[in-house]
Amino acid sequence: MGAERRWFFCLRSPQATVLFRQVRAKAPGRVIELWPDVFAAELYWLAPETRALLDACGAEVRYLYKVEEAAVPLYGLERYPGSPADLPAPDSVRTRTLAGHGIGVEFVQALREGDTPAAEPTAPTDAVFFLRRPGGEMNFLWRLFRSRADAMHQAAQRRGTDPGFAAWVEQLRVEDFSGLLTPA
Repeated sequence: MGAERRWFFCLRSPQATVLFRQVRAKAPGRVIELWPDVFAAELYWLAPETRALLDACGAEVRYLYKVEEAAVPLYGLERYPGSPADLPAPDSVRTRTLAGHGIGVEFVQALREGDTPAAEPTAPTDAVFFLRRPGGEMNFLWRLFRSRADAMHQAAQRRGTDPGFAAWVEQLRVEDFSGLLTPA
């Protein structure tokens, strides 16, 4: 029997912050991943564990979409020379990527205070974003890809310097973000 599939969910709720507070009060010490969609008001993306917490707390939520975990691949984590425990949890990275309408995401750079980032996000809708582990000291720069064409353009620019990236792009499951969305 294969591994159980894990799903990320999207919900529409003008009361998402109220839900968040209710769940946090019932699950102290737990990380709750609830990211606002950067393009659509009142849409929020949830990690699988957050969905389970909402369900366990009896929250009446209607989910709009679900996305299988494996459909949002991460690239470049092996380039980080430190401990994997420093990195944000993969669910955090995927949830933030979905909130930005990404179909995949690449680790770009680890930053300590005072370091200069390779790219600087200027708005939540940017393809690059910072994310750190809760309570962590390091910030990590990520770059999401909203389409296969976007990722293929990056692969062409890296031809000869990062063959692993081109192989990663080939395994992207969809052409664009809308291809990820399955009605919940």
